[in-house]
Amino acid sequence: RYAPDAGKVTVRGGIRVGMLAQDDDLPESGSVQHTIVGDRPEHEWLGDARVRDVLKGLVGDLALDADVDTLSGGQRRRVALARLLVGDWDVVALDEPTNHL
Repeated sequence: RYAPDAGKVTVRGGIRVGMLAQDDDLPESGSVQHTIVGDRPEHEWLGDARVRDVLKGLVGDLALDADVDTLSGGQRRRVALARLLVGDWDVVALDEPTNHL
């Protein structure tokens, strides 16, 4: 996110980096489900064991149709982490993810 102060950073072309930042970057509104899986058809993400495991483990206690603007800080953090973990990344960076968990 920031340019280095010194040294050299080499990044392989086409690398996909996912990051969970300290600041909340969730949309102002929208369902928990849409925030995590986006516009993917339901049969697609329900058929993916990894997505089901992330949903069960992190947001299993939340209604998938709940609006994200009604969630507490910790719930929003879990939704953000779930959104990151269902993505297709080569590298995942977590910036102090347990502050609100």
